[in-house]
Amino acid sequence: MLDFKKVSSSQIPKAPYDPATPFQLFEAKSLLTASRQINNAGAINWRFNCRLNIERMGIVLHHVELYVSNLDRSRVFWSWLLGRLGYVHYQEWAHGFSFKFADSYIVFVQVDERYQADAYHRKHVGLNHLAFHAPSRQAVDLLAIELSQRGVPILYGSPSEDGESYKVFFEDPDRIKVEYVTG
Repeated sequence: MLDFKKVSSSQIPKAPYDPATPFQLFEAKSLLTASRQINNAGAINWRFNCRLNIERMGIVLHHVELYVSNLDRSRVFWSWLLGRLGYVHYQEWAHGFSFKFADSYIVFVQVDERYQADAYHRKHVGLNHLAFHAPSRQAVDLLAIELSQRGVPILYGSPSEDGESYKVFFEDPDRIKVEYVTG
């Protein structure tokens, strides 16, 4: 794995980076194989590209913390999804865990029992949804298939295009809306 802390400016590619390139290199015999190949090759290249863009911008989100109703159920869902998107397990403690990508991380904490009755709803004040960059339309389509196979509720039917982007929306176990989008 590439150590981003040791990347110097001389290692930044001069040519435009094409995040779709890794996806054009594979002829997979199955969806699972394609998924692994895309994750193994694409996550590394995509993570490197994101890090380079972060260095150019100078400002990045440090972390997001989400309270969840059932830590074990959320761990199964988010560990699969974030691992699939190239995040790495970062922290673990009795009432929570986190995953990291470049310099940002997402924290999941078991909500205190006294607040369990107050269910999350994205139409209330607060977080509406989380959106993750997808490196290509093919990546969006593959994730949508995998989500469907895992029984994850896909919102609004299937992946959609709005002229500027191509995306799929779905829900986590607490009905937090998640978007995977390219464009």
